[in-house]
Amino acid sequence: MSEKNFLNQFDSKEKPDSFKEEKRIPVKKSYTGLLIGVLSVLLLSLLGVALYFFLNRANIEMPNFVGQQQSEVSSWVRQYDIDSTGIVMKSQYSLDFDEGVVISQNIEAGELVKKDVKLNLLVSQGADPDELIALPDIKNMTKSELESWIKENKLSKTKIVTSYSDTVAEGQVISYKLNVDADKFVRSSTLEISVSKGKEVVQTKEVALNDFIDGSLEEFKAWADTNKITIEAGYEWYCNGIMAGNVCGIEDASGKSLSKGDKVKTGDKLYYHLSLGDSIRVPDFTSMSKNSYESWKAANASPFEASIYYNSDAYIISQSPSSGTLLGVDESNEIEVTINLGSSFKLEDVGISFPEVIFKDAQVLAKEAKNLGLNISLKQINEIYSTEYKRGQVITATCTSGGTNYACKSYLPLNVDVEAVVSKGKVYNINEGDYPTVNDLMNFLSEADITYKLDSKITALKYSAEAKLVLENGKAVEVNKNGELVIYEDKIYKIVLR
Repeated sequence: MSEKNFLNQFDSKEKPDSFKEEKRIPVKKSYTGLLIGVLSVLLLSLLGVALYFFLNRANIEMPNFVGQQQSEVSSWVRQYDIDSTGIVMKSQYSLDFDEGVVISQNIEAGELVKKDVKLNLLVSQGADPDELIALPDIKNMTKSELESWIKENKLSKTKIVTSYSDTVAEGQVISYKLNVDADKFVRSSTLEISVSKGKEVVQTKEVALNDFIDGSLEEFKAWADTNKITIEAGYEWYCNGIMAGNVCGIEDASGKSLSKGDKVKTGDKLYYHLSLGDSIRVPDFTSMSKNSYESWKAANASPFEASIYYNSDAYIISQSPSSGTLLGVDESNEIEVTINLGSSFKLEDVGISFPEVIFKDAQVLAKEAKNLGLNISLKQINEIYSTEYKRGQVITATCTSGGTNYACKSYLPLNVDVEAVVSKGKVYNINEGDYPTVNDLMNFLSEADITYKLDSKITALKYSAEAKLVLENGKAVEVNKNGELVIYEDKIYKIVLR
C-alpha cells in the first residue's frame, strides 16, 4: 500500500487554492518614508528651539532713568510687563538730586534686556534735613544773594518776606528770625528773613472823612486801609450815648478833632478814641443831706452799698472815689461812702439787749462796735444766783457816761461805761416729793440743763423706782427755810435709789 501525500488524495481540480503550491517572488525594501518622518521631527525641533530663542531674546531697550522721577521706572515696568521682583531700589540723601529722582542705575541706557532683568537703582531722598549749614553774614547780604544761598543749600524752611522801610535800602536785610542758635542751624531749621522793599511810594490824594462816630472800629480800619491812611489807637473815654467799643472821636497828628466831611490826605496818620459807654460823675456826697443822697442814688440806679459809722459830723462822713471822678455806669458799684448814724445810739442797735443777753456775747459785740465808732466799756461787777436768769445772763446793768447815768435801753452817748450783774446760775426750789422716781428726776434735771449722774446701782429697769437727789460727792442737798430742796444750775447732782 503506497503512501500518499496528504494533498495527493485530492484531485487537482478539487484542491483549494490554499493547498496549491506557493510561488516565492522576491520584493525590494524602501526606507524613504522613515527618512521623511525623522527629518520632519528634526525640523520641528529646530523650529521650536528657534522660536524659543526668538521669543526670549533680549529685545527691550533699557531707558536712562538717571535724573528721572521714580514713577518713570514704575511706568516702564508696567508697559513692558517687566518682572518687578528683579527691580531693587535703594535710597540715600543727595544735594544734587531732588527727592524721588533716580541717581544711578547698574545697567547702561540703550542696552537690550529681557523681562526678567535684574535692575538696581539708587533713588534720592533729597537733601539731608539734619545737615549743619553754616550761616553767612545775613545782615549784609542782598536779596538775590540770599535767594542763591537758599537755592544752593536747598533750605526749604528758610523764607524771605519783604516789607517797606523808610530806613533800609531796597533789597537789603531789615532783620531775621532764627528758631535755633546759629551754630546749631540745620537744613530743617526755620529761618525768616525780612528784606526791604524800600520806601513806600504813596500817591497823595485827598479824601473826605466818613461819619465814623458811634461806628465800629473794623469799619474805620477798612476805610483807612482802602485810602492808605495810617491809624493808631488813642485813648478810651466815656461817651454818653455811644456804645462801648465804638469810635467816639478821631484826631489828626496835631490833636485837632475831626468829623464827617473833613479832608485828609493819603499817608496821613489819624488817632481814634473808643467809647467806654455811658458814665456818671461822682458828686460830693459829704455835702449832701440824707434826702439828697438817697435821691441821687435812686436817680442813678446805683447799686453800691454804704458802710455805717457813728459820728457827730455830716450825714456822709467819707467817700471814695473823690467828687468829680468819672465812672462808667457799670462801675458805680465801686463807689464807697460811709453814712453817719448820728451822735447817739442804743445798745440794741449793736445786738446788746439788757437784761437776758449772755455777758460773754455782749463783750464780743462791744468789741465789734468799735468798728462803728462806738466805745462801749463793759464790766462785770457781781455774780449771783437767780431764780429767773440762767447762768451767764445779765440780770441788771447800769450805764454811765461822763459821770451821768443813763437808762441802758435809751439812747446813749458814743462813749459809755456799762456795769453788769451776771447770773451765777438759775436756782430751783422743789419739794422732795415733786419728782419721786428716777425717771422724773432725770427729766427735770435735763430740762433745767443741770448736770447729773446716775448711781451705779440704777439700771434702765429701775427708772420707775423711787429715788432722791444728793450732791455729786454724796452730801445732802441744801434745804431752805420752807423745807424745799434748793437746786443750783451750776452744781452737779447724783440720783440715788431711796
